[in-house]
Amino acid sequence: MLRWPGRKVRPHLIRRNLMKLLVVEDEALLRHHLYTRLGEQGHVVDAVPDAEEALYRVSEYHHDLAVIDLGLPGMSGLDLIRELRSQGKSFPILILTARGNWQDKVEGLAAGADDYVVKPFQ
Repeated sequence: MLRWPGRKVRPHLIRRNLMKLLVVEDEALLRHHLYTRLGEQGHVVDAVPDAEEALYRVSEYHHDLAVIDLGLPGMSGLDLIRELRSQGKSFPILILTARGNWQDKVEGLAAGADDYVVKPFQ
């Protein structure tokens, strides 16, 4: 097995340029759809319903990208993004939300997200 400092690397993931993705979405059907479609593309996906579970997964596992909904139960998606950035997590974060006004986009990007996609999407 190949090794990088501090983490194990699976050779089959390197050959195919696959990513370990974190999907944080409270809507079960959309979460399942994202999990299934991204998995069909060969990516490894952690799909969780709330920020608390997301913080646990991030503390235990390496991720290459996070897709985060803003309207989560408990801690909001914005607060989750701020917490991830305050912990020094530097992986790209994509906001996937129904909130489409420009103020929400500015706030999301200012919180540390790298991109912003409004639902519904194709």
